[in-house]
Amino acid sequence: MKFSFYSPAKVHFGCGIRKEIGKAAKGYGEKCLIVRASVKNSKREEYFRDLTESLENNGVKYVVFEGVQPNPTTDMVEAAQKLAIEEQVDFIVAYGGGSAWIRQKRLP
Repeated sequence: MKFSFYSPAKVHFGCGIRKEIGKAAKGYGEKCLIVRASVKNSKREEYFRDLTESLENNGVKYVVFEGVQPNPTTDMVEAAQKLAIEEQVDFIVAYGGGSAWIRQKRLP
């Protein structure tokens, strides 16, 4: 089998990066979609508040798509895409799995 794969992504990773994500994010645009898992606990919610406060403090607006499960179905991906298009986001922040990362994604 032959195939090609190209996935341009810039990953921001490190201890406490959630508190700095707004500074990095404003270089990608004015509004993001935060995609997050449905698993919640007090520590995860505290970290999520750190992330959203960092975005707000840097003038980045956001909308949240919640309920992502491991191995998401195409229906779940399409629902997130629909929200991103409706909200006219400039990029996506994926939150969960112990790290946060940003991926610039221009949607139609």
